[in-house]
Amino acid sequence: MFLKKLLSFLKNYWYVPVGLLIAVLALLFTRDKKSIVDWADTLKRTREQHAEDVKIISESHERQQAANDRAVKRALEVQKQVIEEYVKNERELDAKQRKRIEEITKKLKNDPRAMADEIEKTTGYRVLIVD
Repeated sequence: MFLKKLLSFLKNYWYVPVGLLIAVLALLFTRDKKSIVDWADTLKRTREQHAEDVKIISESHERQQAANDRAVKRALEVQKQVIEEYVKNERELDAKQRKRIEEITKKLKNDPRAMADEIEKTTGYRVLIVD
């Protein structure tokens, strides 16, 4: 029974074992020590390059995260300055203006000069932004 199934398989899919046989023979006759060493060396270099790429990506991510943290801190300081300026001049910051200031600081957190100009237009107070 098994033999009949095997013969039927070989009759229908004869190219599979022939292809495997050709591949094995090609490997046996073309293989030498140097190609094996080159393959192992290539694999080693690829792993080293991958490790280096991962390191570069993680360092870049850390720098980007630090820059984002500085921008958020700057935006919060600007909001605090505006509120202090309003309190100092005995004016009250209404909810609409507070919301507008929050929008400006979120939108322009990476551009301090534009943020200061926009807040000055909105509130009338000049904000000093220090990095």
